[in-house]
Amino acid sequence: MNKRRRTVGLVVDQISSLVDHDFFQNIVISGVTDVLRRKDMNLLVFVVGKIKSPYAWENSRNILMEFIRSDKLDGLIVLSTAIAGYADKQSIGKLIKSYRNIPIVSIGETYETIPSVVSGGYDAMREMVDHLIEVHGKRKFVFIKGPDGGHESEIRLAALLDSLAAHGIPFDPERMYTGSYLYESGHAAIRYFHERGIEYDALVSSNDDMALGAIKELKQLYGYLPPDLAIVGYDDAVYAHPLGLTTVRQDFRLQAQQAAEIVCRLMDGEETDIRHELSNKLVIRSSCGCVPPVVVNTFRPMGESRSDDGVSAGEGTGVLSGEGAGDRYGGNALGGGASAGVMPDGDATEGDISAGDALAVRNAPVGDASSGDALADRNAPVGDASSGDALAVRNAPVGDASSGDALAVRNAPVGDASSGDAHADRNAPVGDASSGDAHADRNAPVGDASSGDALADRNAPVGDASSGDALADRKPPVGISPAWDASPGDSPSAIAGFAPAPATFAGRPASLTPGNIDRRMVEWLKQTVLREIREIGLSGFAGFEEDGERTGRQNAGEQAEEAPIVELREMLAVTLVDSILSGESLPFYRTMERYMTYLRDTGRPLIRMHDWLSRIREKTLARLPQHFVPFAEDLFHAARAHISDALGKSEASRYFLSSLQSAQLEQFSEELFSALDVREQMKQTADLLTKHGIRYAFVALYEDPARPMDESRLMLEIQDGKWVDLGDGVVFPTMSLLPDPVIRKMEDQRLDLVVQVLFHSDTRLGYTVFSFDDRVTRYYEVINNRLSIALKNVKHVMEEQNYRQNLELQVAKRTKELTDANAKLREEIAKRQEAEDKLRKALEELAALNVELHAISIRDELTGLLNRRGFMEQSKISLRRFAKNGQTYLVMFADMDNLKKINDRYGHGEGDLAIVETAKLLRASLPAGSVLARMGGDEFTAVIPVNENCREATDAVQNRISDQFAAFNRSSAKDYELSISLGFACHEDGCNNTFNELMILADNRLYEQKAAKRRA
Repeated sequence: MNKRRRTVGLVVDQISSLVDHDFFQNIVISGVTDVLRRKDMNLLVFVVGKIKSPYAWENSRNILMEFIRSDKLDGLIVLSTAIAGYADKQSIGKLIKSYRNIPIVSIGETYETIPSVVSGGYDAMREMVDHLIEVHGKRKFVFIKGPDGGHESEIRLAALLDSLAAHGIPFDPERMYTGSYLYESGHAAIRYFHERGIEYDALVSSNDDMALGAIKELKQLYGYLPPDLAIVGYDDAVYAHPLGLTTVRQDFRLQAQQAAEIVCRLMDGEETDIRHELSNKLVIRSSCGCVPPVVVNTFRPMGESRSDDGVSAGEGTGVLSGEGAGDRYGGNALGGGASAGVMPDGDATEGDISAGDALAVRNAPVGDASSGDALADRNAPVGDASSGDALAVRNAPVGDASSGDALAVRNAPVGDASSGDAHADRNAPVGDASSGDAHADRNAPVGDASSGDALADRNAPVGDASSGDALADRKPPVGISPAWDASPGDSPSAIAGFAPAPATFAGRPASLTPGNIDRRMVEWLKQTVLREIREIGLSGFAGFEEDGERTGRQNAGEQAEEAPIVELREMLAVTLVDSILSGESLPFYRTMERYMTYLRDTGRPLIRMHDWLSRIREKTLARLPQHFVPFAEDLFHAARAHISDALGKSEASRYFLSSLQSAQLEQFSEELFSALDVREQMKQTADLLTKHGIRYAFVALYEDPARPMDESRLMLEIQDGKWVDLGDGVVFPTMSLLPDPVIRKMEDQRLDLVVQVLFHSDTRLGYTVFSFDDRVTRYYEVINNRLSIALKNVKHVMEEQNYRQNLELQVAKRTKELTDANAKLREEIAKRQEAEDKLRKALEELAALNVELHAISIRDELTGLLNRRGFMEQSKISLRRFAKNGQTYLVMFADMDNLKKINDRYGHGEGDLAIVETAKLLRASLPAGSVLARMGGDEFTAVIPVNENCREATDAVQNRISDQFAAFNRSSAKDYELSISLGFACHEDGCNNTFNELMILADNRLYEQKAAKRRA
């Protein structure tokens, strides 16, 4: 925007979001903004729509490409795949290369001479297809491909074909549909497969939008989603997580940041590679047949590794299995079970479980558990558990647990635990624990604990604790002394409050009181829990997205902790231990409430709180002596209910705020539409923008829409949050974007601006330039659209006023000519005939003009029907005729149904077409001699002469109208149906109602019908 500070342009197709979740265009804008703010450069975002769109309204946006010039921009970033929805790669490449005098970077598509940032989609796509084949046993694939020739489209196709070939699965090209990355392509693809009778058990889409369209069409075809059909997408769009869509996550923010860094280097004259490829990540959710991670992690045993994404056969916690896992996952313990299910019935294909209950989950062969319960999870063979319970989890072989319980977790072989409980956590072999409890945590071998409890924390080997309890912590945190040494004289058995718990437990531990809990043990537990919470890491901490990326301000890859989060995390550890030891849940509850309140207040989502709590539970329970576990479990259950309550409140709050924003926009729209003066509209727009913190805003209208790039008139200016009164506006060259004096006012400011077109259908009106601070949301686009409609209405009214003024001028001119002619008649008797001819001609022209003027004044311009004035005039004439002839007649009121929904979904242009079609259908339904008018908006009225009695006449008219609308809806190609509500009042012999009373009665009956429809 000025000569001293560089300016970078960013070309996108649209700006949109779902409540407070950004779509990828908005994320790209935020990513570019991150870099340019750091480098003190301006950003100009041009919302240009899709190139070569078949829709006139979207083509109107393309004009913004005219502003991309080297005298305005020092660099340019183009979101190539987004603007190419209807254009091929060559067309977009030719367009981009036309700006060769500006350093350019492309995002999403590669070109020979233009540096590009693309996603390395092959590996993740290949992994996803492998997953469908190897885990879920899918063999019949269909593929919704992106546009031909596109880099991302062809890479994803190659990955699919390579995976199928590697597994010996043939692929017929007929099983592939080429789409455009748009939602509509998903609909079309399903219809394509359906019409050809193609059977499939897996649908792979090149992006999430097309996958969503496919899901919608499948539901329309079958009424539900086929339960055995796996559906996967690509991009991890904002709606993918709540829909449970398995997909591939692209880091759009990182792509944008990389593109911004590259364009900055190009502006500095540095060389750069032509192609920059970033890796993607497979995100497994439920649409492929897997169980969501939050469910899996909730049921994960202590020590079981966490599942970050979905779980399925052969991977993650053993809750869900899949058909045909194959040798890659070590066999199939389900014996060919269902494609997806929780704890399916199936035989454990290897080993023998002769007596007892055995649950073998996901490729977990069981050896022999002759007289006990054996639970073997994921490749966890069990040798012999002849008279006890054996739980072997994930690669944890158990040798012999002849008369006790043996719990071996994650690579923790247990030798012999003949008369006690042995709990060995990760890689913690236990030799012999013949008459006591042995708990060995990660990599903590225990030699012999013959008559006591041994608790060994990570990497803390214990030699022999033959007559006591040994607790060895791993290296303590810096600045904290070990609570005790693992020696017989200072062992946990000597510390009050750590005696073994009773066999049964209910409620809080009755043996614990403030007087019998050793402070050293309490401090040790606090530090241990805090250390485990820290080790979960910020990326797993609630308040961040699945990949650790914060919504909004947080930069990709940056996970800087804020002081309140650090403080609350410390408090969580402290109050968790305090609550467990004291049996009081309130301290932990209050801290959780403070933490979740902070997350909500700072705009962080709560969506992963349950998963986070599961991880804290796992880490905490693994550190607690057994008699603390029951109350701790109660505490975690209560916390989970607390989280669910908070999520419900958060969603309700989000819905309320969204509704409030919608209401504000509706009020703004009403005020705009009621103002028939551009200056008044600009003032109302300024009030709204400043109220919502938009500090810089400009509205420019084309002086001549036929030649838009010549001159524009600046009608709105907001500088640093203050409205500037421009009077009738400031005319300036359009190619300057803004007047030079306005630009000079902002020279000292670093600005992020978004430029959007003002248009209605194919009518170009002008453009807006709005600033943004943190992110661009759909709010900007909605304001722009509402302003466009209001300006179009004002333009139409002004054109009509000008037309009437011209007519009046012509009338005045003709009248003057008539006066002059009369004067000449008096002066020139000889020329009387000529003057009479002139007079007659002038009178004829005047009469024609008066007729035309009157016709305009009584007709509705949109439908050609009578307007309110015309209806009242014509009705009076008809009523006099009816009264003279004793004619029975009906007064009808009609109101279109769902016009607002049509306007909101398809635009006001489509709404206008719906009004015109409704007028045609009503006109065709009424008998000759009827007076039909559009009263305004979606309301119509009519006076209808009838020969039958009132009831029969009313039914006949109503049936004809219903038949007309039904026939139209059957033959129409529209995505919506037209319907109308009716109200009738009848005037026949003996009726004393006035015409106005009949109109009121018909109107009341109309709203009774509309109310009945709503109740139905």
